[in-house]
Amino acid sequence: MSIGAEIVTFNPDVTKLKMNIERVVSQVNQLVLVDNGSNNVDEVRQLVREFNIKLIELNENKGIAAALNAGMEFFENQGMTWVITLDQDSLLPDNAVLGFKSVEQFDEPDTGILASQYDDLNWNESVRKEKLVDTTSAPIEKDMVITSGNMVRISAWRRAGRFDEWLFIDQVDFDFNARMRLVGYKIWQVNSVLMSHEIGAALKNGVFARMLLYKPGASLMQHSPFREYYMQRNTIVFEKRYPEFKKEKRPLWLFSFIHLRHVFLSDKPFAGFVAGLRGIIDGLRYSPENDNFINNFRGTVLNSSSKV
Repeated sequence: MSIGAEIVTFNPDVTKLKMNIERVVSQVNQLVLVDNGSNNVDEVRQLVREFNIKLIELNENKGIAAALNAGMEFFENQGMTWVITLDQDSLLPDNAVLGFKSVEQFDEPDTGILASQYDDLNWNESVRKEKLVDTTSAPIEKDMVITSGNMVRISAWRRAGRFDEWLFIDQVDFDFNARMRLVGYKIWQVNSVLMSHEIGAALKNGVFARMLLYKPGASLMQHSPFREYYMQRNTIVFEKRYPEFKKEKRPLWLFSFIHLRHVFLSDKPFAGFVAGLRGIIDGLRYSPENDNFINNFRGTVLNSSSKV
């Protein structure tokens, strides 16, 4: 049973990327980098030559979903069974694949994703204690997991309808998780596999954060205004697309504005707020009834095949 791995790159820190490659290249049958139009693509090419791995160049930033799909399609054509998906600065442990293969869920036909735990470098100890579980404990079935550090069954990726490229970046992972669950696949967190990962730069959680009603010790992350737009829009899109997984009871506009307040702690509060507001407006305008992607999934993929 062959296993590939793909690392999506966009203007990567080459030192960190090299560490990432070193960690994973010997654990899989083949490693592919998918580059989203990096300004330093020449440095990425140098690493590809150094490690004798494959590079897929998209030549422009088409988003994380398009890059992930490009890698998955490559491995599907190679006849692979599983693909590990990684961000450019994630660091898998040396025994990750052995850890994934050692659990009984690896052999279960309804397993769609085996996910690692991740330890964010920006977490404080209280958050770390809350988020992480004992690495000797049994796998936990999860509803949603981030994309990086996953081992994805290729047939499940295809059956769930691939990653949605319109979402571009944020909620791509949770959207994919939702569709995978709807067609009957399960998602398991393999606790023995602990990945080092960084979701975003940490924001200061001080007096101003208290004024914004954040609790002491809350882990707050900074993102660019560009990213803020997709975070806000796609969060609303997800809530509208999947009413069966809806957890938010407050009106979406209220939930979104509460969620947006963290931008006032960032280094670009005005630009972040404007971008986030645009995302909220576009999210509220979004209608699943006019969404060809999700309608095709529900009308064709979901209804034409029995569950796994």
